[in-house]
Amino acid sequence: MWHNRSSNLVVGYVMCDQIVVIHLIIISH
Repeated sequence: MWHNRSSNLVVGYVMCDQIVVIHLIIISH
């Protein structure tokens, strides 16, 4: 249960990080 929750947090963090990077790229261009 803890392992599943931690992996979900990591996936969510990576997804949010990618979204932030994409937004920064769009803004810079």
